[in-house]
Amino acid sequence: MQSDLEPLSALIPADGDTRSLQIPGNPKQQKGWDVEWYIDDDVALLRGVYRYGLGSWEAIKMDPDYGLVDKDKNKKPQGKHLQARCEFLLKYLARHARAKELKAKKRQHSPKKVLGSPPMVRSWV
Repeated sequence: MQSDLEPLSALIPADGDTRSLQIPGNPKQQKGWDVEWYIDDDVALLRGVYRYGLGSWEAIKMDPDYGLVDKDKNKKPQGKHLQARCEFLLKYLARHARAKELKAKKRQHSPKKVLGSPPMVRSWV
């Protein structure tokens, strides 16, 4: 389970301050819940997971620092919904990190072309 949180940990500064956390790219928006759910809510959820741990949904929802307290307790998202959303976001972060690594590796290993130089032509003299 700890390895699942590595992509999240990689986004957190060394001082552990999660206030500057941002989700890279554009993850798929959450639909089908009884309450509005935005990217800011996803960020708050991930900040809470970093602080309280995966599965501590009530503590995360009740922490006023994350702004999820205003979500209706009797409507979605409940714990199982937050679990699914968090798993999706962690997988998204892992895919994004892998893609970034592959892009960097590809950039390192690609042959360098010199622009403006004519192609090498052998003369048979």
